[in-house]
Amino acid sequence: MRGPVDWGFFQGAKHEEVRVHGVVHTTSPELAVQLATAGVGILRTSEWTVRDELRRGRLVGVMPTWRCHRVPKGGVPVYVMYT
Repeated sequence: MRGPVDWGFFQGAKHEEVRVHGVVHTTSPELAVQLATAGVGILRTSEWTVRDELRRGRLVGVMPTWRCHRVPKGGVPVYVMYT
């Protein structure tokens, strides 16, 4: 992915867009967590993805009253694939 990315945040009915300029853009939650714990930058992900790192103090949460998705509007889609 090239160029800036817009991150949307919600707090109740309030909505804010933040344009993020970064050197690394990834769709891999594992890579994003590795980079953030190494001090390379910040990430926006589901809490369960970073739960252990938060518990250990390797990462800290920011904007705790904001959400990345409107839960009443459908929230975060989760897909399960199996054979």
